[in-house]
Amino acid sequence: MPKIKPDQIIVVANKHKNIAGIEISYKRYGKGTPVLCFPPWPSSSLVFLPLITLLQNDFEFIAFDMPGWGGYSGSMNQKPTIDNYSQIAADFINLFKFKNYHIIGYSFGGMIAANAIKKGLLKPEKMIFASSLYSGHEIYKRYEQQIKRYEKLKNLGVPDWFMKEVFKSFVRWKLPNYSYFPEYKNTKLFKQFLKEDFMADFGSIVGLLTTLNEPVDFVGEKFKPKSLVIYADSDPEYIKTQSKELVKRLKAKELVVKDADHNHFVFDIEKSEKQMKDFLA
Repeated sequence: MPKIKPDQIIVVANKHKNIAGIEISYKRYGKGTPVLCFPPWPSSSLVFLPLITLLQNDFEFIAFDMPGWGGYSGSMNQKPTIDNYSQIAADFINLFKFKNYHIIGYSFGGMIAANAIKKGLLKPEKMIFASSLYSGHEIYKRYEQQIKRYEKLKNLGVPDWFMKEVFKSFVRWKLPNYSYFPEYKNTKLFKQFLKEDFMADFGSIVGLLTTLNEPVDFVGEKFKPKSLVIYADSDPEYIKTQSKELVKRLKAKELVVKDADHNHFVFDIEKSEKQMKDFLA
């Protein structure tokens, strides 16, 4: 398959459904067995557009924005926990009444999807964990100092909007040194990617991290769907470690994407799309 160029990636219009008083924004495109796409924290459904472009003739994709994260869904009106996100996502997916479907969970999205499956809220035939986790406690430990600093500033009355502006400035400062997807810089897709990420509600995305202070296994020991575990060779060590454990525990297929980082699913999708297509077929 020829290398996909940024200007070849399709743009899918957003649709909306109301779940528990929250307007859920989603993209629906393609034909074939439905594949439900759970986005990575704190991004939007836009991250799946390269995959949708490549596999639109093989599967029907439904990619949605998590409430309070990047994109166009409404704000989170409940405490931002994995359990609450799993319930909202399951209620949204079950509206479609699909008999047979698959799930792709990207990073935190995989953890939320797996938790919904663990609780019996969703019953996909197959699932792909993409640079994902079974417990977010490692992330809490890694960023514990920053999380506690956020909580302290919050208690002092510093508004979320101000902390968000500081964070955005930091991201913009770091981006010029990012080396993995140079061909995307200055493109409309990359600018929209940043725009939608920055639309996230700071209280929701950081609030979710504060709930991961205890080690909880969101996958469990009786996970039923056939699984494929994908991770990049330059993913953070805690993601690679948990991915390898998922492979063993679930007796899952494994794919290590070379010369890629945690964003490969968006910007280097051709390195894994064939294996995903074969697995989901």
